[in-house]
Amino acid sequence: MKKEDFLRIALEHNVSMDLHQKIWEDWENYCHAKFCTGGIEKTLTIFLEIFSQNLEKAP
Repeated sequence: MKKEDFLRIALEHNVSMDLHQKIWEDWENYCHAKFCTGGIEKTLTIFLEIFSQNLEKAP
């Protein structure tokens, strides 16, 4: 996945700009770990949902 595509999808999930680089790095690690099976867009949607839930739990 190209970073531009990633950022477009992140924006659709209302991810703030200052988090994009951090999320991109986490995404690359997550994607390699999961081998991005089941379609990249679906995998990214799940990833962003997990990421935003983790943000809400953070102190």
